[in-house]
This record gives sequence, C-alpha cells and structure tokens, in this order.
Amino acid sequence: MFVAKNYLFWVVVFFLFRLALYLINSGDMDDCGVADKVRMFLIGLRFDTAIACYLLVLPALVATIETFAKRRLRAMDIGFRVIYTISAVAVLLIMAADIPYFQNFFQRLSVSVFNEMEGNFGTVVKMIVGTPAFLLMLVPVIALSIVFWVFLKKTHPADSKCKADKTPTKIIYSLLLFALIFIGMRGNVNFKQGPIHTRDAYFSTSHILNQLGLNPCFVFIKNTKQSALFDITFTDDSTALAESQRQLGITEPDKEFPLMRMVEPSGEGHRYNVVLVLMESMSAYNMQYFGYEKGITPFLDSLAHESLFFENCYTSGKVTSRGIYSSIVGYPTIYAYQPLNIAPMRRYNSMAYELKRHGYSCNFFVSHEKEYDNCNNFLLMNSFDKVYSKEDYPESAIANSWGVADDFLFEYALGKMDSLSESGPFFTTLLTISNHEPFVIPEKYRTPDKTEREQMVSYCDDMLRQFFAKASQHPWFDSTIFVLVADHGKPLDNTYPLPLSLYHSPLIFYAPSVIKPQISDAMASQKDIFPTVMGILQMPYCNNTFGIDLMRESRPYAMIMNEQAYGIVGKEWYMVRQTDTDLKYLFRYRDSDPTNHIAQYPQVADSMEQYAFAQWQAAIYLLKTGKTFYKH
Repeated sequence: MFVAKNYLFWVVVFFLFRLALYLINSGDMDDCGVADKVRMFLIGLRFDTAIACYLLVLPALVATIETFAKRRLRAMDIGFRVIYTISAVAVLLIMAADIPYFQNFFQRLSVSVFNEMEGNFGTVVKMIVGTPAFLLMLVPVIALSIVFWVFLKKTHPADSKCKADKTPTKIIYSLLLFALIFIGMRGNVNFKQGPIHTRDAYFSTSHILNQLGLNPCFVFIKNTKQSALFDITFTDDSTALAESQRQLGITEPDKEFPLMRMVEPSGEGHRYNVVLVLMESMSAYNMQYFGYEKGITPFLDSLAHESLFFENCYTSGKVTSRGIYSSIVGYPTIYAYQPLNIAPMRRYNSMAYELKRHGYSCNFFVSHEKEYDNCNNFLLMNSFDKVYSKEDYPESAIANSWGVADDFLFEYALGKMDSLSESGPFFTTLLTISNHEPFVIPEKYRTPDKTEREQMVSYCDDMLRQFFAKASQHPWFDSTIFVLVADHGKPLDNTYPLPLSLYHSPLIFYAPSVIKPQISDAMASQKDIFPTVMGILQMPYCNNTFGIDLMRESRPYAMIMNEQAYGIVGKEWYMVRQTDTDLKYLFRYRDSDPTNHIAQYPQVADSMEQYAFAQWQAAIYLLKTGKTFYKH
C-alpha cells in the first residue's frame, strides 16, 4: 500500500501541474476538440506514470527490505527519507520551472537550460527572483514539499510493524511489484518495441496539445545526454563543403580555407560609421507592418518605409548569445553548442575584425555584466576594443538584475560615440535588454488596453525613436549606417512546432543620406548583416562566413535551430524537424496554414534539408579544424 499511495501522490501532482499549464494556454486551444483534450491528459498520464515509477524504485526497494527484515531499519529509514525528499523537491522544481520556461520558448524544460546558466548563475538567479512569476513558481514547490513530507511520515511511520507474510508470498509480491514498476517505466507492455518515447505524445495537429502531453521530468531526463558538437553529423565534410561553396558562389576555393573569399568592390569605398542595434526579443510579429493591430511599434513601422527593410529575416537561434554570434561573425546556430563559451575560444573574420583593418574603433554596449555568457572575452578576442557594461554605469542607473534600461544605454552610448567620432570611423553595437523579463515599465507607458508585454514593447520602440532623434542632432549622424535586428523573437503564436514569431525579426538598414528606401522580400538571416554592411561601405574584405551581401546575392532559405529541433524557411515553404521525436513537417506558412504537407511533397523537404545540412556541417568542419579565422 505504501508504494501504491506514493504512485497516486505523484500522478495527482503531475496532473495538477499539467492542468495549470493547460489553463494558462487554454485560449490558444479554442480549435481543439474535447476528445483531443481528453486524449492529451490520458497521454500525459502515461508519461507521468513512467516518471512516477522511476521515483518508486527507492520506496519499493525500502519496503521490500523492511518486509523481509520484519522491522524498520532506522539508519536505512533516515537515509531513505533524506534521499527521497531531495528527489521529490528536485522533481517539483522541474515541474514548476517548466511553466515559465514553456511560456518563453514554447518548449518543455530540458537540461539545456544549464548550458545557458554556465558562467551566468548569479545573474540568472537574480533574474528569476526578480520576476513575479518566481513567486507563482515557488509557492507550489514549498507547499507541495511540505505536503510530501507529511505524506511520507503518515504513509511510512518509523514505529510501524511490517506485515508478517510467509517468505514465498513476500517473494511473489516483491517480484510482482518490481515487474509493475518496470512496465510503468517502459510505458508499454509490448517488448517488441522500445520504451515510451517523446514522439508518443504527438498525436494532434495542435502542437500545443502535443507538448502538454509530455512530462517535463521525462524531457529533462531524455535530453540529459547532449552530443558534443564534433559528434554531430548532418552529412560528410566533403559533400558539405562542396555544396556550401556552390550555395555561396565560390568557384575557385582556397585549398586551406574552403569558404574564404576575398571581396574586392568595384566602387569607391566609404568610411561610414556603423551602429548595430540588437533589439531584445523584438519579434517581427510586434509590428503593425506584419499585422499586429494594436500599433505598439510605430517607430519601427515608420522605419520600414524609410530604410532598406528586409521582410523575411530570421534569427539563427532563440537566445541572445546566438544572436550576437550570428550577427557579428556570420555563423549559424548548431543545437546546444555554446559559441561564446567554448574552450579553446575561436577567433573569426568578424565584422569588427574587418572594419578594424580599415581603421575603425569597435565597441560593444551591454546593459548587464560584461562577463554574462562570456561576452567580454569573446568580443575582445574578436577585435572589439572595449565592452561597456554594468561595471561602467553609475549604481543609480541600475534598473533591475539585467542592469540599465534602454533609455540610459542609448544616452550613455551617444556620449561615447561623440568621443569615438573624433578619432575616425567607429563600429558600435548596442544590445538592448528592457524587453526581457522582469519588466520595469515606466508609468508613462502603463495603459489598461495593453498587456505588460505590449507596454514594454511600446516603451522599447519609443526609446529607439528618441535615440534616433537625439542621434540626428550629432555631426556624425549623416555619415552613419544604422542596422536594427532582433537578437531573437518571442513565441507569440503556436501554429507550428517551432513558432516563427520566436525567430522572425525585422532587419533594417537605415541611413537617409546613403541608402535609398526599399522593401525587400528576399530571404535574410542575421548571418548576412556583416557582408551586407561591407557591401554598402564598398570596402574590400575577407568573407570567411556563411553570410551573403543581400544587395547583390540571394539565398533560397533561412535556417533556424534550437536544442531539439531545426527549421528551414523559404518564401513558400517552412520545413521543421524535431530531432528528439524525428517527426518532420512541411507547411505553407504564408497564410498560417497548419496542414502538414510532408507526405505529398517529400522532395521539397529533402531539398531544403540538403541546403541546410551543407552549411551546418561545413560550420562544424571549420570549427573542428580551426579554420574560422584567416589572417590577411
């Protein structure tokens, strides 16, 4: 009975967390039928049972030993309570943390979260503590931990006697108990097929229902084993390099650096300043231009018609470090690979390196600690002169755990750019942060007709407007190219397994005195920023990246990736593959069509994968062989 009561306790707890996540997202499931919703909860019970049975191994073992010993073993009893309680608290923390994680990334919590915390533990903890969601997450953990402790004392009292069954009966009961636990852990009784798998939760065309059927502890355990970058293979190196060379228009490749091409513009070079603004979480879906009716980005919407604006730009990953990496060095995201944190650190022919060769000063402005994600070391190694950070700002300007707000960051950077302009052309990158929770929303932007997220986006858009208005008063403004792109977006839709809103970004090149306004529907990526800037400047440079000059070249697809899936986006098709389930999808996404066309058009998906596989594998080859940097 003790083991049975433990099983019931856990399935009830798991059900309550799933119910909470369901209720939070219920507004996005209006099109789902009652039968599908019931089926989701039944599938969830199957995954919950698997995790509950893993947890039951210890109490079952203790109960069996005590049954044969005919008495409680005090030392074992104490050890059991301590270990089981620690395990229970860990499980409860995973369950609770999964809810805000899912809301941010449309993905169940996985072990990859620790990759993002590596070297950033203090900042991440302060971020969690500083958000209102923290209390909502902490309360059930504390309450259920207390309930669990009381439950354990009542169901396993230290002074109770063991049932006096005969030895053969005890053996039969014990074998039956462990057989049931083993079957529960497997998730099925068909031994001709493997144990329960993530893909078993996927039954519906509603991707949110498919996700809700999973147990985050199951996903967490399933993804504990992360493949090292160099163990990942999309295709063989020679095929990848040859195909990448074809895609990038390399007809006479260098023998040692297979993707390196020396670009020699025909026109006269211009030493314009370059200001790159990486906008925190600024999904294109926020813009009225893309159909968001509330009009929370009037300034960005105005720039779309006053600049070189790319409608179809996608970030390479879902987190800031990948946005910095792709925008500065022109390389793609590859699963959980941490490009800013690896050892030995790689050097690249980055935008800063090439501009520095032409006499530019190169500086990076962040709002938080410069060591976050090893940002300082990576940027200094890749030719930036200085990273301005929280350590450089007055204590009074610090808004929250993420450092200073956008208004201070822009004002501070303007002053520094005045000084930099006196010594020659400059390349400045600003990484905004205000659009990252926990939000600090000025009273002026609080309105009852907007959500907190919308209020924050309105503030960030207005800070950009003020920044440009003030910059226009400075003497260097007319000879400056401004580039605006999101570091990543936000999961504001759930039509597809990888929400396009998490990757779709505005890409704006703004220089009224230099660039003629134009709206382009060309496919674009963060990787293309560096070559496009160099093309506008008409400066010779070494392109040893996966980026192209969007003014003179084209690409059929943009590639996106997270730890468990990848996507390839074209003008008509959007292909997704979930590597943890090996499920493939092909969507005509322009009208938000949820129909999966993979069975009808497998050759389309194969062609898209061939394109992306070549570049991902070529990137692994260059990283593996140290050919990311060509000194010239």
